[in-house]
Amino acid sequence: MKHLFLTLALALASTVAFSQVGVNTTTPDAMLEVYSTTKGVLVPRLTTAQRDAMVSPLNPANKVQEGTIIYNLDQHCLQYNVAPTGTTPNWVGYGCNGVVVTPGSITTLNCAGATTTGTLTSGTAASGVSSSVPYTGGNGGSYTAQTVTSTGVTGLTANLAAGSFATGAGGLTYTITGTPASSGTASFALSIGGKSCTLNVTVAAAAGSIATLNCVGATTTGTLTSGTAASGVSSSVPYTGGNGGSYAAQTVTSTGVTGLTATLAAGNFATGAGSLTYTITGTPSAGGTASFAINIGGKSCTLTRTVAAAITFKKVNKYNGVSVINNQGIGYNGEAIPASSTIEIEVNVTEATPYSFTATDATTGLTYSASGNFTTSGTKLVTLINNGTSIAWDKYGTINMTLTGANNTLALAPRIDIKSIPTTHTDWTYNDVTYGTQTWMDRNLGARRVATAINDVLSYGNHYQWGRPADGHEISVWNGATPTSGRGFYDATALNALATSDAPGHPNFILTNGGTYDWRSNNNNNRWNTANQGPCPVGYHVPTDAQWTTADSFGAWNNNTDTYNSALKLPSAGFRNRASGSLTGPGTFGDYWSSTVSGTIARDLSFDSAAANTGSYSRAHGLTVRCLKN
Repeated sequence: MKHLFLTLALALASTVAFSQVGVNTTTPDAMLEVYSTTKGVLVPRLTTAQRDAMVSPLNPANKVQEGTIIYNLDQHCLQYNVAPTGTTPNWVGYGCNGVVVTPGSITTLNCAGATTTGTLTSGTAASGVSSSVPYTGGNGGSYTAQTVTSTGVTGLTANLAAGSFATGAGGLTYTITGTPASSGTASFALSIGGKSCTLNVTVAAAAGSIATLNCVGATTTGTLTSGTAASGVSSSVPYTGGNGGSYAAQTVTSTGVTGLTATLAAGNFATGAGSLTYTITGTPSAGGTASFAINIGGKSCTLTRTVAAAITFKKVNKYNGVSVINNQGIGYNGEAIPASSTIEIEVNVTEATPYSFTATDATTGLTYSASGNFTTSGTKLVTLINNGTSIAWDKYGTINMTLTGANNTLALAPRIDIKSIPTTHTDWTYNDVTYGTQTWMDRNLGARRVATAINDVLSYGNHYQWGRPADGHEISVWNGATPTSGRGFYDATALNALATSDAPGHPNFILTNGGTYDWRSNNNNNRWNTANQGPCPVGYHVPTDAQWTTADSFGAWNNNTDTYNSALKLPSAGFRNRASGSLTGPGTFGDYWSSTVSGTIARDLSFDSAAANTGSYSRAHGLTVRCLKN
């Protein structure tokens, strides 16, 4: 006992003095020196299972330190860990089972370049799946077996059998086992030979399946028309009982009406209820029903789409039984559009088909419609009937009747224009009349007809402020055969703001008074004087003062009776007063513009019951225009 205490005391003294430990020696040459000539050092003795349990994931805090030494009772040799602390140990030994082991090491480990064989599917046990991870700089040394658990998509392990690195480049084959819990990416954190990387393996979704597929309940977009390439057409087919699995892309060819395909992009079913959107392309061969046999997710049904027969809108023929020219000029100012009115259209039909046409105007609420069946192809006349709306359309402008039709699927163009009043010379047929050496238009600009009397309202035409374009200001309100004294259609209130350019940008009659003689804030003498055409149609112009003088001299006009009795049939259309906008002297006075200016005013031809001569007038007055042929 005394010897034991002495030995311990000496060892303690040695440690305190030198921070070294000596066993059976008082002068250790190292941090620890064990001296004996009769006994050895006994290290921990573990079986292979006991050794591997030192890194059990159940006790992650139990990290095997690099350099840990054990004696392996199974292999009957010393082993030590050459892997960094915290990673999977790499046990190597010298003389294990009589074999000298060299610790393995590599220069690079390339998970990104791994080659995977076999496929992984969510919910299906892996079979025949492996990944070969390349490396470089192998030293020919050994490595122990590994088992790496997946993250991301869980439920998988990557297993590597023990072996030796090649000298130089090679590959490590990890066998993947287990059942993936979901689809996506399974990641394995690999560490071996002193290098680490993350191996990523894709897990596919399970094969999709559904409980029901409802083609009858499909929601459709777009329309199909015979002979017209489909654009923006699709059908969304609902389903129930989706398992969240995947489905491949589909292309289904139509039957019945041929020439179409329904295309579905690859995707995944929802878990539960959802829908599949098929895009329909191609050109249908005829009108009728196109059928698509859908088979997906273990269910089948037939999707159908209606194809309208090709109907081409040609023109508007009549309004209320009166022929229409160029789809315009329907109705006149002051005339009501009755609830019993009709519109006749002309269409071209390619095959027998039902039809339903509707012409509507959002502003007025006017609606015309017609429906029926075309039993043969060819040019057809269809009469659309007013659906019960009557309006007194006494405004300058256009009623835009937009036409749709053919099984409520086909939009037809152009729009139907119902004009309340003529706005340009193109609304009427004008003839020429020769007077002396001159050729004139046979009526005033904007007039419905040649004058039948001095006070023929329908022959008065429009009243223009000098130099101003036809923008609506020139139209006067008419009530039957009697002109009103009110302002123009848009002049509900006086408009005293002078225009700053040749185009005022509105249809109001611009009022002036006092010494302001022009509707424009600064004079522009060239408005009608450049080529002198003014508002007249091509080939005609506003006459000059000299040309009016020539006509006056030829006819020896002395009053409004002479002007009317001449070949020109000039009516006494009156004028619109610049201060009030009122129509003054209709049936008594006649005032016609020339293109000639005089200071800040312009020249005109005027006549009444007592005289007929040329003179000058304020440019802000509204006078009639008679066009002279070039």
